[in-house]
Amino acid sequence: SAISACEKASKWELAENLLDGVSRVELMPDRLTYNAAISACEKGSQWTKAFRTLARMAPRGTQPGTVSYNAALSSCKKEGLWTVALHSLHSTAADTTTCNAAIGTCGETSQWDRGD
Repeated sequence: SAISACEKASKWELAENLLDGVSRVELMPDRLTYNAAISACEKGSQWTKAFRTLARMAPRGTQPGTVSYNAALSSCKKEGLWTVALHSLHSTAADTTTCNAAIGTCGETSQWDRGD
């Protein structure tokens, strides 16, 4: 999809605009589309936009999955935002991979003792 191409090119702004455009014409983006947009934000170091996109999923009828949460958490790791990662972990139905992503964020930011 076009949003996946934006993700690969780290064009988070274009990905967000395309996602907004899909919603405006009353098409329902699927999980793959949202995940690509979240990953584009992550690659563009836009952690707030990654979490905003994640938060938009459920109210619009698409449940976030492991890839959705992990992409958002990965944006925290890049920015050293271990507190955001841990807060997000507590507010999700985290699996082992998601827990490891949050713990990895703590480790990368020298906050390893917070990840237990």
